[in-house]
Amino acid sequence: MNNPGAAGGTMRILLTGVGCPGAHALITSLKRQSPELWIGGTDASRQTIGHWLCDDFAQVPWAHDEGYVDAIVELAQRWEVEVVFPQTSWEMFELSKAVDRFVGVATLLPAAAMRGCDWRRQQTSMLTGAKPRSRPSRALTVLPCSRKGRRT
Repeated sequence: MNNPGAAGGTMRILLTGVGCPGAHALITSLKRQSPELWIGGTDASRQTIGHWLCDDFAQVPWAHDEGYVDAIVELAQRWEVEVVFPQTSWEMFELSKAVDRFVGVATLLPAAAMRGCDWRRQQTSMLTGAKPRSRPSRALTVLPCSRKGRRT
């Protein structure tokens, strides 16, 4: 692996979901701490704040679409990144199923948390199957996982 960061040069990061809430703060904070840091950003949309803040940008399929993992692995190789840092829970879930594909390519963060990334599905299935013993004082709404990020 030809990686400039490994030889003491500029560290290279692939940051996914650069259009999600908090992307601007994360990118500017990383750049403020380490101005020499190289950040390649990805998102399913070209109209994201990260498109303009990252050193390079690539549009990729949605995390749940076919070809998403392939696109991230290919970009990690092409950009010669040291770290792949997913920002959204759906990206973490999909990438956690493909951790082995990043061996020898890049470190996938947060790898430890990603191994247990199925918590959201487990939590939702427990809540949707639960029967309340008494009528709640106010309505309880449980959104399915497929609605992640959409509040309408």
